[in-house]
Amino acid sequence: MSAPIGADYGDIDDDTTDFVAAKQAGARFVIPQGIYGRPYAGQTPVYKDKCWTRDKDRIHAAGLKRTGYLFLCYPRKGYSTPEPEVQADALADYVQLEAFKDYVPMFDVEEESDILSAAEMYEWTLRCALRLRDRYGVWPGMYTSARVWADNLNHHSPGPLLNCPLWLAKPWPWLANTPIHLDGAPAYSPIIIPEFSNQWFLYQYQGDAIKWPGFSHTVDASRMRVFGKGAKGAHVVWSQKRLGITADGIFGAQTEAAVKALQSKYGLTPDGYIGVDTFAPLGWSNPAPSGKIISGVFVSD
Repeated sequence: MSAPIGADYGDIDDDTTDFVAAKQAGARFVIPQGIYGRPYAGQTPVYKDKCWTRDKDRIHAAGLKRTGYLFLCYPRKGYSTPEPEVQADALADYVQLEAFKDYVPMFDVEEESDILSAAEMYEWTLRCALRLRDRYGVWPGMYTSARVWADNLNHHSPGPLLNCPLWLAKPWPWLANTPIHLDGAPAYSPIIIPEFSNQWFLYQYQGDAIKWPGFSHTVDASRMRVFGKGAKGAHVVWSQKRLGITADGIFGAQTEAAVKALQSKYGLTPDGYIGVDTFAPLGWSNPAPSGKIISGVFVSD
């Protein structure tokens, strides 16, 4: 199976976009920034990225999968930072998605804090995920990296964030402002976060790439994980839970049959593989229960 690729970007990249050209060059999904979670350019309490409103319909029209993301901001000295629920609400109000057709919403965990401890940063992150879960009715995807999880969150146990499909960044084998590698970097895989085992669905393998047809300036590139019968691990467990079957972490005949049934239900080719098209309805299926934080402890509903 080929590894589909996709682009993410924000208006800071100063791109003009031609999604038909991007698709012809290999793109299968596009993820523009929706919200930057802090005041910027006179907008308060958060910044709404113009790329979402400009491009959301054009992404669909080109036959590409889409979602939008929140750049989650953390308290920092000298900055005004709204609560994570405010940031999450802003995304839900602005980036309205089509369940089972679009990918689940995403949020970006990479910013440092010189105020919060690692444990407090984890709680801030979980509060954001819970509010997105409540607003969209589905657990969001989480963009982060092994370095961020180690340095910023001190290897914190994922807890309920295991419900979030991971979008992992790094390694980036190429420097910024170098030509895009449209092959999906098959020789490379993301550095996994040990606390999440081998669970990941997207791998951002190149940042600030140039010369991707359809994008006038810089853009980040990610590869979608494609897997089927014979796969083992936490990504299979996550998928089995969404399929509503026994979650033993082994992609066997029962899992393959369940994937094919899901694909047939949503008009996809029933090939039994989880990849760029199947990830959309799978993410919205059988969402895990929500919950709340009481005295610093997550309590499931």
